[in-house]
Amino acid sequence: GFAEANIVSSPSAIKLPSSQQVSCGAYHTCVVT
Repeated sequence: GFAEANIVSSPSAIKLPSSQQVSCGAYHTCVVT
C-alpha cells in the first residue's frame, strides 16, 4: 500500500517543490489506497 504509493508518486514529486511534494504524495497515497 504505502510503499507502492510512494513509488508511484516519486516521479511526479521529484518535479515539484518539497512543500508540493508532500501534498502531492499524500494525495496519491489516498487515491492508491
